[in-house]
Amino acid sequence: MRRPRRILIAAAVLLLQSWQAFAQGASSSQTARSAAVVVYLPAVPVESANRLAGAITDLGNYLGRQMSGLTLDVRAFRRAEDVAGFLQGSGNEIALLVSDAALVHDLPPSVRILPLYRFTRDGRETVRKIIVVRDPAVKSIRDLRGKRLAVAYGSGRGASAFLAQAVFGGEIAPDKWFGALVHESDDLSATASVLFDRADAALVSEGNPLVASHLGKDLHQVFTSAPISLPLIAIREGALNEVQQSAVRRALADMSGNAEGQKILANLGLDGLRTISEADRLAVLRLPSPPERALEIAVPVVFSLAPGLLSPIKPDQLPYVVGLPIIDAPLPAITLDAGSKRTPGSQ
Repeated sequence: MRRPRRILIAAAVLLLQSWQAFAQGASSSQTARSAAVVVYLPAVPVESANRLAGAITDLGNYLGRQMSGLTLDVRAFRRAEDVAGFLQGSGNEIALLVSDAALVHDLPPSVRILPLYRFTRDGRETVRKIIVVRDPAVKSIRDLRGKRLAVAYGSGRGASAFLAQAVFGGEIAPDKWFGALVHESDDLSATASVLFDRADAALVSEGNPLVASHLGKDLHQVFTSAPISLPLIAIREGALNEVQQSAVRRALADMSGNAEGQKILANLGLDGLRTISEADRLAVLRLPSPPERALEIAVPVVFSLAPGLLSPIKPDQLPYVVGLPIIDAPLPAITLDAGSKRTPGSQ
């Protein structure tokens, strides 16, 4: 009788151990989940594809290590239409958004974000947009009526409103003033459009390295906007629990104070991050009020104003090819395997 009892006890122990292992695995699969970090930075002043790819990879590593129970997949997009399509179809999969300010106004209604930090450059949270042209006969934006303007903005309703109200201050309706808006993937592509006669003018951020190398030679400046927000980092509401939110906030707050974070910022052509206040959040999420007069005829004579855990991202996945026509091919989504973890002044 003792032997059968021992066999039963041994079987019971094995069954209990198997159940515990199964329960632990089930619990792990339930708590560990993945979320996307969407990166869309068309105006970063970076010429080197290697440098930009490395910065995005390192940013994914840096944020991914802060997460407990969450795997972050970095998705970097070249074209506004591609990122907008991803957000429309998979917006509930994102945890963090790293993007220029215009994209905020083309988010699907279901994607509600909380802007946390804004990047800084030279200690400022804002940048001005400029228009550059090749034709020496063009002296002001008035001379560009009916001409082609290259822009690194999407064609969505939000981006179009941002362009009209934040960049042009409601003084013109770009889609009516210009003969055509040539939608390019980034500022360097927009500049190349002018240099290669695909457009008559380009709207880009000040500090654009390709413009800097041609300004006063092949290009001259005819417009300067009011300041607009530099890129921001936001979280999707409900995507992170309180512990994860605190970890992300802490990591971002410390970013400019440690060597790893400083390297990432430098390779993005930026130098710091600054907290977005509650009042500023409302400004980021809301477009300026439209003017009361007809936009297409309210045009001043002069517009100018004074002034390694992750596998590396391949450079050829990024659009920065200076001095050559840039092929308009969509950038594949960049899925990063993190090993232990996979994350207008202001208006």
